Parts: sequence; structure tokens; C-alpha cells
Amino acid sequence: MLYLDRENPLSVIRERLQVLFGGPSDLRPWGLWCQEEPPLIGDQRLLEFARTEPVLIIDSMIRFHRADENSATQMALVMASLRELATVGASIVVLHHKAKGDTSSYRGSSDIVAGADVAFSLLRRNVLLELRTIKNRFAVETSVKIKANFWSGEFAVVDTPELNSASEVDRLADVIHSSPGLTQNEVIKQCGIQRGRAIELLHGLDGKQWHRRKGTNRSQLYFPPQVVPNGIVVGSSRNHNAHASESSSGPDSNWREPLGITQVVPVFPPLMGGNREPLEFYGT
Repeated sequence: MLYLDRENPLSVIRERLQVLFGGPSDLRPWGLWCQEEPPLIGDQRLLEFARTEPVLIIDSMIRFHRADENSATQMALVMASLRELATVGASIVVLHHKAKGDTSSYRGSSDIVAGADVAFSLLRRNVLLELRTIKNRFAVETSVKIKANFWSGEFAVVDTPELNSASEVDRLADVIHSSPGLTQNEVIKQCGIQRGRAIELLHGLDGKQWHRRKGTNRSQLYFPPQVVPNGIVVGSSRNHNAHASESSSGPDSNWREPLGITQVVPVFPPLMGGNREPLEFYGT
């Protein structure tokens, strides 16, 4: 993992590492206090490091580019550079500031969130933090409440109705993965979720968590993405020819089997830049 920090002074980093780890740790942020400043978005060194499939955290985005954040054209280029890092293997986490008013969950052009796969807004609710989904390409939108103890560095998730939504998705996915090809009624019967809610999730997450195909007598059959039979019409239009009929039962030569997602535990090379000469605080 590489944590790029152009936001916080060394004194704050020291305090937080003390709270989280009790002192120096393997987490060594690359900040402005290092001999060499953290690279900006678009730097070739970040692209090379991204090929090792790391987690790359940027704190915060406004400090890592020179574009006008209110310009859709300029921010589209910044987001394209971040997308390139993700394409070659990195998992990108970008911190971004909220707008001063209550009219928007984030500051700047709409191309910022348009270029992201997942976006969350972090709110403070008295003694709780709320992590609310702004956008999620891959799963149902949720809101998670967190009880934070900043003095001990402990964070506990508080059970909320929104969390039950994620649990419902897991239950549906388990049924579909364990018995591919079940009808909609069979999936609902096995998952134990209220019928209207189950249908809402099954249809809403078609093409993301599972795939739907037409069966006999107008039935709907559900499959995990990895085991949808070749040549069938599935619910997501991205997986079959745009000119094919939804009711077609014949094979489609342009149909592409959905890609599975494989989590890779990367092996990282030594960090570059300012980390060549670590500060005494972090040790060696």
C-alpha cells in the first residue's frame, strides 16, 4: 500500500500512528515532510507502481493535480489518469472534500463522481459517523453508521436498517451461487426475504451480482455471472449483441461471458521517492 499525503503535517501523522499502532509501523505515508514530495496524479512513477497491484490512497485529490476542479473537461482528464492506474492493477482510494453548502455531497465538477466506480460521503451525526453511498457501479447502495473512538483508534459498525440491505443481497447471492438456474419463485422461497423486497433486489442487481435469463412459461432463471450458459440472453444488455431480441433463445456469437473478479494479494517492491530516506520517527 502506498499512502500519498499532501494534506497533513508530520505532527498529525505522528499522532495518528501513535493512536492506531502505538508508534512506528509498517504504514509509512509519503508526505510533504519527506525529502522528495509525493508525485502528482499523472506521474509516470505512479503508473509503474500501479502495475504491482497495490492499494493506492490519495489524500486529498485537490492537492494532487493542477486542474480546475469545476471544469468538466479538465477533471475528466484527471479522472482518466486515475482510471489508468486502476486499469493496470491498482485499487485507488481518493479522498475529496465536500462542498461548503448542503446542495452537493462533493465539491467540483460532476465528472469527478462520474469517473469513479464507487463514491461515499462521510458525515458526522453527533457521536456517530455515517458512510453514505453516493454511487456504486457494482452493488446496492447502503449507508453504514460507525461509532468512532478517536482516542483509542477503534471503529465499530452500528447495526442499522441499511446494513440489513447488504445482508439481504448476500442471502440472495448465496442461494443463486449454491443452486444456479433456480426460478425467481424458488430463489425467493429459499432466501426467506419478503417477496416484494426480494424482487426489487433481484431485478435491480441483475448484471451486477447475478444474471437473469428467460425460462419456459415466462419464468425467470438466475445464475452467478461465472456459470451463465453460453448463448443465452441475460438481463444485462452489456452481455449480448445490441441488435438481438430480448426474447431470442438462439446463440449470440458476440455474447461475452461476464468476467469474474479475482482478488490478488500483491507483493510490493520498496517504496520510491521520499521513502528512500525515511524519517527517524518511522525507524527502519
